[in-house]
Amino acid sequence: KDIHSRFIKMLSLLKYLNYEIFADMFVEELLRKGKSKREISQKLFQKKIPENIINQILAEKFTLQKQAEIIQQNIEKAKQKYARFPEKTKRKKIINYLYRRGFSYTEITEKI
Repeated sequence: KDIHSRFIKMLSLLKYLNYEIFADMFVEELLRKGKSKREISQKLFQKKIPENIINQILAEKFTLQKQAEIIQQNIEKAKQKYARFPEKTKRKKIINYLYRRGFSYTEITEKI
């Protein structure tokens, strides 16, 4: 047991075990994939990242401009996915799609 704790301590000192670095890299990857702030937060929470680090990383990475870009990417993706539906049905499906992806109803209706 002592060997394990010394090994973990050594890895931490060498920056191999660092929540902030991991969270930063993970968030960058998820942003490239067009994930919403809520979805990223949930994924970090599932990875057992401390809440204060989650809040700090999201505050740094999620500018209003970045959020607008991400929701617009998802809107375009949803429009292609539901292009064959009538306009009224398509709008409902796009809203539901974005809502399931973690965007708030307010964010969605402002952009559609």
